[in-house]
Amino acid sequence: MKILFLSTSFPRFKDDWVLPSLDVEARELSRCPENEVIVVSSSGQDTKRFELREKVKIYRFNYFFKKQQTLTYTGGLSTSFASGIFSKIKAIPFMISFVFNTLKYGRECDVVHAHWTPSAFAAIPLKILYKKPIIVSLLGADVRLLPKWLNKFIFKYCSAIIASVPIFWVYLNELGVKKDRIHAIKHCYDYDKFNKKDDISGFKKEFNLRNEKIVTFLGRMDPFKDPITFVKSIPYVLNKIKNVKFFIVGYGFLLDDVKKLVKELKLEKHVIITGPRKDANIILEASDIFVNLSPDENYFSVAIQESMAKKTPCLLTNAGDTEKTFTHKLDTYLVPVKNPKATAEGIIEVLKDERLREKIGENGIKLLEKEGYTRERIMNNLNSLYKNVIKN
Repeated sequence: MKILFLSTSFPRFKDDWVLPSLDVEARELSRCPENEVIVVSSSGQDTKRFELREKVKIYRFNYFFKKQQTLTYTGGLSTSFASGIFSKIKAIPFMISFVFNTLKYGRECDVVHAHWTPSAFAAIPLKILYKKPIIVSLLGADVRLLPKWLNKFIFKYCSAIIASVPIFWVYLNELGVKKDRIHAIKHCYDYDKFNKKDDISGFKKEFNLRNEKIVTFLGRMDPFKDPITFVKSIPYVLNKIKNVKFFIVGYGFLLDDVKKLVKELKLEKHVIITGPRKDANIILEASDIFVNLSPDENYFSVAIQESMAKKTPCLLTNAGDTEKTFTHKLDTYLVPVKNPKATAEGIIEVLKDERLREKIGENGIKLLEKEGYTRERIMNNLNSLYKNVIKN
């Protein structure tokens, strides 16, 4: 079975911080002897045109002068478009090149798996000309940012839609998508990397850590993750507990605002801003709490999956339908949205209560398995879906 993966951006190297779940998913699928996986994605300023990663063939298309290929890998397409008219102009050759390369490499494929709806849009000519079935995985930004009429148009050409988050099902129902076309297949995390114990001595030495408690915010620096509320909560924590280090790990267009706020609040001695890192597994292994403060929804983002796999207690906002999946003080600790003081109170309680930390950590990994975030279940579900759409 020849599978074509489409994505506007794809991890530039193994352990990249850009959409790591896509790299894992492609490599896991390629380990099945009957599968061949080909990826078509965009080039950046520092990417190769072709790469063989394990058995996955990765082809990247150019769309502008190399130094000006900045639409992706710099915070995402939506962030790039907000930077000015020049980025919007580059989107035209970007999509033309994406469509051309999809046609070039997709003719001999059995099924197309597009990751978010703009990638599925690039596959529509392939569907029309060569009758190739399209599966699209919703990633969140497509639901939040793109107009409904555009997504509705794209869905007409898709044989199946993968909606891993309950709110995506609500969205698809609003657009009139039939339930038999919607599939709740989960996203992968790197099982080989996170399902094991890691040595944290090198990490502690790097940052001169001794016996401090470690609280980590790991993710994109954008409003959907709300790192600003995390920084604002830190002074409240330090009023009660002094022996704490706060790590902010990730990249995004709010990173400068985060640095500025840390300086304004005079938190430089207590906060370590690392930028993006390859060793999230070691950072989470060393952390006493992982914090995720989405103002809209908390479902199993890759960072939450990775934290639970490491048995690191997760502190999440009780946003949207979060409470339908996670249980306060059982498998997570839930706090109100955009509330620095309540966030701090939650961090303080979890840091002070070792039994609570252990309880949340143990139940977190059980919840992860219960909800189907295992290698075997995800791969079985994907392979079955591919075979069904090809057959039909």
